[in-house]
Amino acid sequence: MDKNLKLQTLVLHFLNSRLTLPIKPSTPLPNSLMAENRVSMPYTGHLVLFSYPYQGHINPMIQLARTLHSRGFFITIVHTDYNAPHLEPSPGFSIESICLGLSNQEAREMDKVELVLVLNEKCRPPFRALMEDLQSRKGGVPVSCLITDAVMYFTQDLAEELGIKRMAFRTSSSTSTLGFQAIREKGYLDERADTSDELVPDLSPIRFKDLPFVKTKYPDYFSLFISSFTSKSFRASALIFNTSDSLESPALEKIRPQCRGPVYAIGPLNLPSSSSILLEDDKCISWLDTQPPRSVVYTSFGSIAGLDSSQVMEIAWGLANSGRPFLWVVRSDLVNGLNTAGLPSGFMDQVGSCGLVVEWAPQKKVLAHRAVGAFWTHCGWNSTLESICAGVPMACWPQFSDQRVNSRLICHVWGVGAEMRREVERGEVEMVVRRLLEREGEEMRERASELKKVVEKSLGKGGSSYDALESLILQLMSC
Repeated sequence: MDKNLKLQTLVLHFLNSRLTLPIKPSTPLPNSLMAENRVSMPYTGHLVLFSYPYQGHINPMIQLARTLHSRGFFITIVHTDYNAPHLEPSPGFSIESICLGLSNQEAREMDKVELVLVLNEKCRPPFRALMEDLQSRKGGVPVSCLITDAVMYFTQDLAEELGIKRMAFRTSSSTSTLGFQAIREKGYLDERADTSDELVPDLSPIRFKDLPFVKTKYPDYFSLFISSFTSKSFRASALIFNTSDSLESPALEKIRPQCRGPVYAIGPLNLPSSSSILLEDDKCISWLDTQPPRSVVYTSFGSIAGLDSSQVMEIAWGLANSGRPFLWVVRSDLVNGLNTAGLPSGFMDQVGSCGLVVEWAPQKKVLAHRAVGAFWTHCGWNSTLESICAGVPMACWPQFSDQRVNSRLICHVWGVGAEMRREVERGEVEMVVRRLLEREGEEMRERASELKKVVEKSLGKGGSSYDALESLILQLMSC
């Protein structure tokens, strides 16, 4: 039996044990709004967009949806009831929800790879039912194309079964996609993953320890996930990246010949609005208003990264000992329910008005604020792009997956960040914060400012991202 077939059989057996809860039908759009959408204006086409249900995937998908809606397409956003974003329908922009019967507790008990596989299986029946319903609705706008997150790879087979074109949307860097492919094709699943400074063949300057590994209890499932999402992305009618040729031209040139359809690098998608799953605390902006220009280190490790209490202790005292103003995002679920009251004893007393801790921040506004001089980040792709668009240098502390690749690009390709060791230590925190806010940080800030201009040029008329978006729209019009 073929190795991949064996793995699929094992995975399906494992997943079937979890698909025991009833699946409810999708939530229909209110009839009044559907009627308004049908007759209010002619549409270029009807696009259905479906994201992986996590903040870092939802935001760029919503940005893409709004961009395409502004060009005359009727948009249907589909999301799961698990980790549902806060969205409201409007004329020409409808929202559909599918019920998975997946509780937050069940999801927390799974590792990241296991959850991806479970979501792909759980989404299949209700999403198929929704697509069939959308196609058959009397007076509705027929679906012309499906745009789904590359991680939701099940949609490729489904689109082919239903006779609908599917485009895959990759919300991370194109270089990380090559990293995943290298792991699959070359079998790079060994002890070098966390330790080796050796360069990966044909993927310089990526080292083995930069490859996008994800720790899992099921290594075979990780292999199957990589195989599924890369091969089905390359099989799609088109592959869309939230990146720019000005940032990742070498990786994009390696990917293009492998794809069935065209590759569109249309990013960074950086509209002012966002769709946060978490409640943003705008009060931090008024605190930033009181700080000197370029004096604050903004510290945030994204929406899903978890830390242990010792790491929080080192981060806290490193920030305090730096003597520099800081804005630190500490989610309520960062460490087993830790909140600001659970920070080290005496920490807030020592830092006083020099530091502010919030549960979640409006990141684009924060990075654009004159007081922010540096960003200590986990190097998620959205955070990376937002920092580049704001011209802010980064302290890079990647945790898993594509974050490692992104960190390498930030520090060793674009030269706009400082790499931190994976084992966080207060002395290093103090040193890196001071470096970024002093002379060395000024040099990085100049490079970041130049990179910002390069990206802005790519987004302007005649730029690579601008032209890629225009080409994408032409292909969508022909669907």
